[in-house]
Amino acid sequence: MATIDREIIWNGRDNTIDFVLYADQDSGCTIQNLSSVTHVAVTFGSGTTISSATSPELFPGGVTSSVGELNLQFGNANLAPGAYKSELIVFDATNSNGLVWGGKIPIIVKG
Repeated sequence: MATIDREIIWNGRDNTIDFVLYADQDSGCTIQNLSSVTHVAVTFGSGTTISSATSPELFPGGVTSSVGELNLQFGNANLAPGAYKSELIVFDATNSNGLVWGGKIPIIVKG
């Protein structure tokens, strides 16, 4: 699994953080089909969680891409500036408690 250096959220801006989600298979990594995903959530160390179920406008393009694409547009989410170790959690009918996708994601929020 690749390590992410860091992602930046610019408060008050329309920048996106763009992901393509992959699944590890015996034959290598394959792009994950997200068509069965019910929602995703991103947690921040501060106890803040942003969910596509409650704030779908912060996930332009939705969360059910058949080609693994996920876009986060959190510039208007009123996050406190700082450095966070976030988690991306993916929910579907089989995983109603969610799956943490790929471990911690370093995110910096700038004002």
